[in-house]
Parts: sequence; structure tokens; C-alpha cells
Amino acid sequence: MKCWRLLGACAAFWTIIFARDRGTSRRMAGLCACLLAGLLQIPDARAERDVVLVHGFLSNGRDLATLRSSLERSGWRVHQFDYRPSDGRVAIGELAARLKTFIGQELPDGATFALVGFSMGGIVGHWYVEKLGGHTRVSHLVTIGSPHRGTLFAFLGITRGVRDLQPGSRVLRSLATVPRVPMTTVWTPLDLMIFPSWNSKITGAESHTVWNLAHPLLLEDPRVFRVTMNAIDRPPAESRDGSKSAP
Repeated sequence: MKCWRLLGACAAFWTIIFARDRGTSRRMAGLCACLLAGLLQIPDARAERDVVLVHGFLSNGRDLATLRSSLERSGWRVHQFDYRPSDGRVAIGELAARLKTFIGQELPDGATFALVGFSMGGIVGHWYVEKLGGHTRVSHLVTIGSPHRGTLFAFLGITRGVRDLQPGSRVLRSLATVPRVPMTTVWTPLDLMIFPSWNSKITGAESHTVWNLAHPLLLEDPRVFRVTMNAIDRPPAESRDGSKSAP
């Protein structure tokens, strides 16, 4: 963008000089310069696109800092939804309602955006899309290491949010339908938090396998970032079902 503005300024300067040398009125020269500079300052469409990030269980927005930086360097405007508490005491549906409120405060009415959720945050985002009208605004949903079909470790918890992540829970059963928006899941077969690890996949979403040693390390893996940005960069018509392995 700075490069384009510099070119625009140079164009304006030389248009005025060129006009003066030939006796053209300053007003006309200034008009031509402004028009030319404006054409050269047309913003990159990507710079105007928004993405909302949702962190996971026992986590916060700081854990998504590397992903956020990667997205911002690629021209995305990032909005971080930080919810408290993140220990599972709040049900998935309630967290999704808070997410909807946050989006209403952060983004103009009707504006579309990409949605990326890590671990439990992916389930929160999925509930928002499917149950709270998010499908009318979300251009693409990406979940990273999210237990779409539950994790056996959730049976060790007693709080509402953790129970929602148990295999066969009411929440997960109600979300086990073909997604209403283009959706991508990213997961590692070596995930010991989501057990079994393939429960991070869901019918109707494009699935990407990234061989990473641990659940939290997915948030530091450049391959995960590449899959995420490739997914949200694509037009909706190109985002459909399929399984792939990230190189």
C-alpha cells in the first residue's frame, strides 16, 4: 500500500509540472493529479477482509499470537474473541452467544468474515454458525484440533462446557450435519487431547492432516497457518468436502 501511495504522489507531482509547462490551468492540473493519484491508491481487497479468532479450553488470545501475526502479515484484519472463564464452566451454547455479541460489537451489520477456532473454540464457532445465524455472515469456518465428534477425556470433567465435548453429547449430535458454510478441519493423528484424534474430522468439511507431536503445537506450525490461509482465501464455491495431508 505504501508503494502505491508513493507512485500516486509522484504521478500527482509530475502531472502538475507537465500542465504548468504547457499553460494549463492549475485547477485542471490539480484535478487530473487527484484523479490519477486516486486510481493508483485503490486498496488491496484482501486488506479489507476480516477474520475472527476463537481460542480453546484453558486458553486465551495470547496462545493464538503466532497465528494472528501470520494472518496480519498476509493482510487480514484480525478480531480476537477472548472469553472467560475458559475452563469449561460455561456451556458451548452460552459461549457461542457471547461470540455473537462480540461480533456484533466488532463488525458492521451484515459484514462477512472468516472464522477460525482452536480446540473447543472451533466447536463454539461451529455452534454460532449452525444455531445462531452465523451462516449468513461467515464466509469460511476453519477449526484446528477441535473435537467435532468428542474426546474421551471429556468424561473426566463435570462442568457443562466439558460435558458438551463428550462423544455423543446433545451439542455434538446436533452439530453432526453437513455444514451450512464452507468448512475446513485441521488435525494431527498424534493429538492426545482429542482422543481418538480422528474425532477432529466432520462429515461435509475439507479435512487436512498435519503430523504434529502435540495438540498445542498446532498453533505454532507453519503448515497449519498455510492450510488456514489457503482455506479462507478461497472463494466459497471452491471450498468443499475432501481429505488432504499437509506437506
